[in-house]
Amino acid sequence: MKLTQDSYEAREWQWQLYTKAGNERMQVNFYLEAKQAYNQAMELARLLLEEAKNTNHHSEAIHPYVVSGQNLADSWFNLGDVPQAEMVLQQLFNQVKMVMTNKCFPSPLRLEAFKALGAVSCEIDGFYRTQNQIPQAEEALARAITLAEDFLAESNSSKWSLLRTRRKSVTQDSSGFFSLLIRTLKNQAG
Repeated sequence: MKLTQDSYEAREWQWQLYTKAGNERMQVNFYLEAKQAYNQAMELARLLLEEAKNTNHHSEAIHPYVVSGQNLADSWFNLGDVPQAEMVLQQLFNQVKMVMTNKCFPSPLRLEAFKALGAVSCEIDGFYRTQNQIPQAEEALARAITLAEDFLAESNSSKWSLLRTRRKSVTQDSSGFFSLLIRTLKNQAG
């Protein structure tokens, strides 16, 4: 099967290549080159996510976006630009939150954003704890918990019943995952 240049699959494949190139450069401490590859991966991830927002396809597109954001933040951190790394993580959190809470987006995409919130929250918590900024870590965790609780409360409404029926095990898995995440992070903080 031949992929067209502008197909979702072709962009996703290119995203994988740029991500792999960035990872290889990070492993040998070439942080500037890694950041450049991760920037290119992020641009492709944004395109993938935009397509998912506008269609009812590729709800998993939030995950390449999250991975790219985390990779970009790591490269900035390793380059010594901690404020830039923090800004990237905050933008990542805000985008995941926006996708998760925007009722105009397809429900499967919103569900995937809910699951991605766990990964982003862990990354932000770890970032602040590495900086010994415990109050910021706890504040970020509290925001994520509130968002998760609100989302789960909404998911119990009748609007989500069809999605729950089709994806009952996914919803249970993601709810369980986030509950475990919250307990783990609370134990870590306390």
